[in-house]
Amino acid sequence: MTETSETATQPETTFAELFSQGPKAVKEGEVASGTVLSIDDDYVQVDIGFKSEGLVPAWEFMEENGTMMIAVGDVVDVLVETVEDEEGRMNRSLNDVGGSLLVISQFTLFGDCRKGRRPSFVHALEPTRAEALVDHFVEQSRTTGVHVETGRFRTHMAVSLVNDGPVTLLLDSRKSF
Repeated sequence: MTETSETATQPETTFAELFSQGPKAVKEGEVASGTVLSIDDDYVQVDIGFKSEGLVPAWEFMEENGTMMIAVGDVVDVLVETVEDEEGRMNRSLNDVGGSLLVISQFTLFGDCRKGRRPSFVHALEPTRAEALVDHFVEQSRTTGVHVETGRFRTHMAVSLVNDGPVTLLLDSRKSF
């Protein structure tokens, strides 16, 4: 293998040197460079390293006429925001981070799949009571100042979303799994 003169003049970096250089901690409020992983109608997913990926609203990368200015693989600068506290824990509320709720009731989410070949819905509430419970949850959430959007109860809906985070919360205290 023949080295070019440009390659031959570059000093070799040892693994120990590379290891000592990173990874650096990224902090809220800093601007970080990252690689565009995916683009959809609503969000651009950016990998900023440090085991961190984030979502940026797609409109932030669009020209005024709606043309996307970036492509997958491009390197972009992004402002780092986080929902973690100073200790790296998810202790901040939706109000603290300026978040919002999308509440969509779906009876199939209450399907019990612990036994048999098909989910059982026998323990789901009857529609009238279930709708009242969902409405109550929405009303109570709105009283906290959180912005809440809803789906329509007992209606077929095509919902598209990106879950960005390391957790899924099960809100059923009566089941033991």
